[in-house]
Amino acid sequence: MSTISDREIQRIRDGLGWSGLLTLANYEAVADRLRMMLSGRSYTWVACNEGIGNYRPEVRSGMRVEKVTAELLSADHGHITVLDTYGVWGLSACWRDQSDPNRRGVFVAFEHGRYGEVFRAEHYAPAGYRLYWAAAVEPEAERS
Repeated sequence: MSTISDREIQRIRDGLGWSGLLTLANYEAVADRLRMMLSGRSYTWVACNEGIGNYRPEVRSGMRVEKVTAELLSADHGHITVLDTYGVWGLSACWRDQSDPNRRGVFVAFEHGRYGEVFRAEHYAPAGYRLYWAAAVEPEAERS
């Protein structure tokens, strides 16, 4: 049984500032929020891999989402897939709820940045290196 409340799920979907572990209880709500946040808007995606050494970020601006899906791949594995103009990125949910004992799951956050909404994820590569990702909605072009 999930320990996440309906209120918490609604908070994620409404786009209110929220952060926590990506879990089997909330991954669909997180995917819904990403879909609402990114659809029809340009965004910048940034990735930083601790394993590279000097944290050289990979930056992709002007991205447009084509599709966001949430799938339950097995009883203990949910997955969010984002298809955009560059390619595919995704996150896996393996924990039932927020009580991950070693906190090595995927930490996600929705925030309101200077120009708009920002999604952040901190997770670990199979080799154990920490990965940081962010997707920030780009400001609308000013019209004259």
